[in-house]
Amino acid sequence: MNISQRANAILGPVVFFALVIAGLFYVKWFPYYGKAFVAAAHHSLGQSILMGGAASPPAFSWNAALGYALAYGNAIWKAMVLGLLLGSAVQALLPADWVARVLGRTGFGTTVAGGLLAIPGMICTCCAAPVVVGLRQRHASPGAATAFWLGNSILNPATLVFIGFVLGWNWAALRLGLGIVMVFGLGYLVDRITGISDHEGTDPQLAELAARREGLAAFARWITILARMTIRLVPEF
Repeated sequence: MNISQRANAILGPVVFFALVIAGLFYVKWFPYYGKAFVAAAHHSLGQSILMGGAASPPAFSWNAALGYALAYGNAIWKAMVLGLLLGSAVQALLPADWVARVLGRTGFGTTVAGGLLAIPGMICTCCAAPVVVGLRQRHASPGAATAFWLGNSILNPATLVFIGFVLGWNWAALRLGLGIVMVFGLGYLVDRITGISDHEGTDPQLAELAARREGLAAFARWITILARMTIRLVPEF
């Protein structure tokens, strides 16, 4: 391994985790922090994205549908961009075997790990999907990937806090209890249904990925994968 490769091996993970912390702080943690005080003070989340300040939802029409689509897109585009950045960075900036070693085994323990890793993310399922794709491309087990995907929204701490302040803490406890069963239970069930054994066929594939890393700088690969995910939404690497 030459000096450039050693630098990439160190710098890649540093950039990845910096992106995770800075991105989630800007897109999720700080905005949710402010909204929590609003929910606590007014027991409300504010105006509806569908209705705005109106007393009733708009009548069914193409204009209403387009207006909602634009409003929803405006509300989530930052999280979607972050999801694409993280989903591609998982594949390009982390060592090829890291994800497989942490989340690659089938079984309940790995499913729990995937679900717990999702809790700080607090990203909606559509925006978390690129990250899940990246995890699967790096051989996370189906169960761990499923638990991570569902856990981002279902075990979202901000959502639980908002439910507690607006609807009552009994409803927050109900969501948490059912959410734990759903996230970890469905993740474990997915592993059982797929029937994939631990690290099945991953060793030669990981060796091939490591060889590819030597042929193309990590950050150039990141841009390539990011562009592919953005255009096609489903990477093939």
